Amino acid sequence: MRLLLIAVITFSLSIQALAQVAVPSLDPSISSDLPSVTSFRYHNTGALSYGTGTLESDDGDGDFKESGGMLALNMDGLGLEAYMNSFKFDGEFGDSAGTIDFTRESRSSQIGISYLLNGFLSIGVGQYSNNLVDEGSGSSSFKDEHDISALKLSANLLLSEIFFLGAGINNFTKTGTSGDSSGTYDRQELEWQETVLGAALLIGDPGDFQLKAELSMKSSPEVGETTSGQVIKNGKRKSDATTGIIEIKSGDYFVSYTAQTIQEAEIDEKYTKDERSEKTSELSTLGIGYVNKEGFMLTLYATTRNETEKDTGGDRETDWKQTTISVGYNF
Repeated sequence: MRLLLIAVITFSLSIQALAQVAVPSLDPSISSDLPSVTSFRYHNTGALSYGTGTLESDDGDGDFKESGGMLALNMDGLGLEAYMNSFKFDGEFGDSAGTIDFTRESRSSQIGISYLLNGFLSIGVGQYSNNLVDEGSGSSSFKDEHDISALKLSANLLLSEIFFLGAGINNFTKTGTSGDSSGTYDRQELEWQETVLGAALLIGDPGDFQLKAELSMKSSPEVGETTSGQVIKNGKRKSDATTGIIEIKSGDYFVSYTAQTIQEAEIDEKYTKDERSEKTSELSTLGIGYVNKEGFMLTLYATTRNETEKDTGGDRETDWKQTTISVGYNF
């Protein structure tokens, strides 16, 4: 049950995870995935966001809250962008062994700097960090803590005035501890690289009509370490994600649709204490808003995500729903 919970609560639905890889979003409150994207921003922006949502699964349900803030500056091609995000989940899950009250708290942040060379090539570097704390009580009690960090290196290229390319490498490190009634133990340190590629078409003029279409892909390998002495095993699945984004801005009004598919491969139990089967996740996000070229902006997002994990006893289904509001100022 313990590892099933951690496998189920594997993500948050933050709007800052909407994968702007090749070119900035037409909603300036959305942060860029690659740090080099910032040098192509039209706006300097500060924004705050707040979201609530629910989870329903075959093993239980829960609800969560999320809040964040971001700041993005483009100073004649020198870009600076940062965001912070806080996520908390509370739920109750059960199986034949009993019921567990489960909580997850996550605090993540990212900061990046970029520079535009010759008007068409941008290079960037960024730092991402995330602290996760999982706690369970009831039929069993435990507390796990994970620290995930990544050094991000990227480049973006403008071609023929309307076509953009983006590429990056994210170098991740994951450490942590795992504790229960028998004691608290360090987890094996993991390191892996994530590859990010994207292409986008952006036509139109700010303040008039703009259309953006972007397709991006992320890929990272399976990594794992087995138990050695008092340091316990740790593992991560092989993961491949494909994201498509369509955004339209007419005057001050904005609408967007995002679709994402994530394939996570089966990972051997020697890395996880419990074999995890293949999992497929389908996410869709609809956004609408009012985005002034200079001044106040307001956007709303509705997100759904379905996860299907194959299991010998039958597929396990998990459904997430979230609504998010973002308020900001362009200057």
